[in-house]
Amino acid sequence: MDFKIGYKNFDKDLKCRGVQFEVGKTYELKDDLKMCSNGYHFHENPFDLFTFYDFKDSRICKIKAYGEVKTEDSKSVCLKIEILEEIIRDSEDWKKLGNMFNNTGWGNSGYSNSGDYNSGNSNSGYSNSGDYNSGNRNSGYSNSGDYNSGNSNSGNSNSGNSNSGDYNSGYRNSGNSNSGNSNSGDYNSGYRNSGDYNSGDYNTGFFNTDNPKIRMFNKDTDLTRNEINIPHINLKLTEWIPENQMSDDQKKEDKYFFVKGGTLIKRTYKEAWKLYWEVDSTGGERQKFLNLPNFDAEIFEEITGISLDKKKDSCNNKIVEIDGKKYKLTEIE
Repeated sequence: MDFKIGYKNFDKDLKCRGVQFEVGKTYELKDDLKMCSNGYHFHENPFDLFTFYDFKDSRICKIKAYGEVKTEDSKSVCLKIEILEEIIRDSEDWKKLGNMFNNTGWGNSGYSNSGDYNSGNSNSGYSNSGDYNSGNRNSGYSNSGDYNSGNSNSGNSNSGNSNSGDYNSGYRNSGNSNSGNSNSGDYNSGYRNSGDYNSGDYNTGFFNTDNPKIRMFNKDTDLTRNEINIPHINLKLTEWIPENQMSDDQKKEDKYFFVKGGTLIKRTYKEAWKLYWEVDSTGGERQKFLNLPNFDAEIFEEITGISLDKKKDSCNNKIVEIDGKKYKLTEIE
């Protein structure tokens, strides 16, 4: 019978999906061979194991796969398998898995890593699929912070680049939750703002020593910044989703989620506002925005995407088609 040599991962008790295995024994399944449904899964390249599994309590065995073998990407499956030998942790064979890629850390499929469980290269941190990271769980490059899909960030959970703040989808921000660039303030979709919630650019002026009156909603006020209660919110432009909370679609979109232990999702500025307004905020918090000086619903909608016009959102008199017939909707109060 034809066979292939491969490598299979087990838990600390040499079990896989609750089934107990023993070195030297052969196992066979019936029914049709199907990836992720029926069969014994393994990898022909041992280094592919590090992409899919956490090796803190894992055991690796060399196996022989008999008969038909199906392969998708780096994963293979068969109906008959023989457990040839275990690669003992800290043995010479185990060390070869790291030394071949010049890694001093454990569980790396990338190159030149001193940290552990990296599929990228030259990482001193842990669970990175990108390269040159000293932080952890980054899919981007050269990050000292954590959970970044962008590059060169010292902050956390950034999908943009060169941010020292957190949760930015823009670039070069020292503030937080900006989709624009070069902001030291927070929640800006515009550029180079030191204030908050701006969709325009260069707000707050230069070389001023006094406390200027604040413009709000494109109009002057008689108030200084300290006299206005501007709400501060958690605007989630990016959000780290742990592996156990990821949807199937998110797992398909991020093929390295096994390595990082989750994925970083990115939202547009207006998507993040919608999430805050409809899910994360209370009625009292929303009212604080409506009480701001010069509040203008149209300007608020232009910046945030939040419509406060109930008539605009009404379905009254809209035409829908059901089974080929058209109906006019009427709202019932």
